Amino acid sequence: MLYDLLLRFVISITFGRCLVFVLLVSFTFHTHSQTSQNLPDSNPGSADTGGTSTTSSENDVYVTIQNIFITGNKKTKEEIILRELDAEVGDVVLRSDLEKIIENDKNKIVNTQLFLSVDLQIVDIAFDQVEILVKVSERWYLFPVPVFKLEARNFNDWWVNWNRDFDRVSYGIKLYQYNLRGRNERLKLQAQFGFTKRFELDYRIPYIDRSQQNGLILRVGYDENNNVNYLTEDHVQQFTDFGKRTRENVYGSITFSHRPSFYSFHYFSLFYRDSKVRDSIAILNPNYFLDGRTRQQYFRFRYRYRKEARDMIAYPLKGYMFNFEIDKLGLGIYDDINQLEISADYNKFFDLGKNYFLSNRIGGNVSFPRRQPYVNSRALGFRPNFIRGYELNVIEGQSFFLHKFSLKKRIINTKTRLHKIIKKEQFNTIPIAVYLKTYFDGGIVNSTISETENSRLTNRYIFGTGVGLDVVTYYDFVMRLEYSVNNEGERGFFLNFRSVFN
Repeated sequence: MLYDLLLRFVISITFGRCLVFVLLVSFTFHTHSQTSQNLPDSNPGSADTGGTSTTSSENDVYVTIQNIFITGNKKTKEEIILRELDAEVGDVVLRSDLEKIIENDKNKIVNTQLFLSVDLQIVDIAFDQVEILVKVSERWYLFPVPVFKLEARNFNDWWVNWNRDFDRVSYGIKLYQYNLRGRNERLKLQAQFGFTKRFELDYRIPYIDRSQQNGLILRVGYDENNNVNYLTEDHVQQFTDFGKRTRENVYGSITFSHRPSFYSFHYFSLFYRDSKVRDSIAILNPNYFLDGRTRQQYFRFRYRYRKEARDMIAYPLKGYMFNFEIDKLGLGIYDDINQLEISADYNKFFDLGKNYFLSNRIGGNVSFPRRQPYVNSRALGFRPNFIRGYELNVIEGQSFFLHKFSLKKRIINTKTRLHKIIKKEQFNTIPIAVYLKTYFDGGIVNSTISETENSRLTNRYIFGTGVGLDVVTYYDFVMRLEYSVNNEGERGFFLNFRSVFN
């Protein structure tokens, strides 16, 4: 009885199926968040992040920022840190406002993901004059990382659907050079073998101009598979192996980024992709590239807007994030594909006090035309668009709506010092935070193509709920242990790595 009432209640409050409504709700939440914080670029958890207040207490005074000093940045250029500061030398602000400003500035420096720790202090040098001291502790920036990757959408997909098959493992090495030249640039080189052979170069330059508003991202790569996902049956991907080079991909992209303010990001990307499969794949599924084709070649343009005002990107607890994206596959140079996708999502995070936190996400996607290549038709089941409790399923369609809710209690928040064992400063302090949580996810996938083998979970509202633990430690590592049940009555223990809202 309780289950039926819960199901009816959830269905009754579902916000709708189309992206237009998702956008309206997203902008409503976004506007409300900004209005309640009084500034368009306000940072999480504060009522005001800059300027002067119209009222002040008897003990509040105006102070002038005389200097800003930065220590601990052995490699990082000062301008990279100063770029994140709302506080500037010569500013005259209320002391209470300045305390809020530097708290928000601290979060922005943390979110560069360049430092193990960040501390900002106000130093009084006179009754109405202060200096700001920025103390940072730099991370280790050069990482040769061994690749051992389970080739599945998540751990449980590999464990259950693929019966812990170690043939579905890729191995190799990734070389990351973070903070190249001390300017927060990132170079990644990848050589991977096994299930998926991949060679890739990725170079990210956050700022290419003196104003530190414009940047570039360059990527080129090649990958190939022997075992290819050619079809989906009852919401489970089917693979087949026809020997070497069943599928090959050559790809490249260039992205221009523009950051006009602290929290706003614009990305303009041009992609090229050339994919080939064996004739056998087109025979098994003529819709793989449509019309029995064995090659798909296209240019792609994507515009993405991101409003980023979370306290911590890796595991946010306060603030909000808004994403909007328009993606056009096929620009008329080749006629292999002509597809348009529009998506949006809004994420809000609340600090409820006493170590309780609330997270909420609402989002959706719509794509055109009705008939799409199998390889380009995706909805729910791929990070970050999945419903907890349905990790084993792929739910495909032309549009979807999704909402996610989590209530968390921080039960552990500590740091372990290993300086007697590990001498390197970048590794000898291990922060550990553990969160006990409960959650509820729900959504609907709209499919306009009638496929009896894949209709069980489409065109109807589905949901999953459960309890779990999140473990967060250094270098942005997040581990999620969750026990979920969905509205099909299926239940199980799920292990994932990375925040559910990333």
